[in-house]
Amino acid sequence: MTLESLKRKAIRAIDRHADWVVATSREIEREPETGFRETRAARRVAEFFSSNGIEHQAGLAITGVNGWLRGRESSATVAIIGELDALVLPEHPYSNPSTHAAHACGHHAQVAAMLGAGLGLLEVRGQLDGDIVLLQRRLKRSPSSIGAWVSGKWRHQIHS
Repeated sequence: MTLESLKRKAIRAIDRHADWVVATSREIEREPETGFRETRAARRVAEFFSSNGIEHQAGLAITGVNGWLRGRESSATVAIIGELDALVLPEHPYSNPSTHAAHACGHHAQVAAMLGAGLGLLEVRGQLDGDIVLLQRRLKRSPSSIGAWVSGKWRHQIHS
């Protein structure tokens, strides 16, 4: 199978689930949870992994969930990250009236996109020469922490 045909197959799978991906994004947006309190959204991600037969581990760094899509070979690993934490912003038009939290950074869409990508990659994982890790967790936003993920310094957390 060519690279182009793999892409088309994955994209068709994502397109078939587009309504679900958008609905998931909106559900998470309506239920914003601040850092390390993302229990509903983490449960939703873990349930998605379970219902799709994706090997996963929950409870990482309190609310993180990692899913693994094993390719035909494990020659390389690519991570798709979906951050989940919301911010406390009482003035935001979509803030929760009880908690004042809002997904002002678009993390709800980021997690839904990660899950959508997972649906597409499920269709082609048998043809991939590597593994995909779907990471749902709160990440510190700094060049040094992102560099540590890329360099493999935190690789043990991905596979723990």
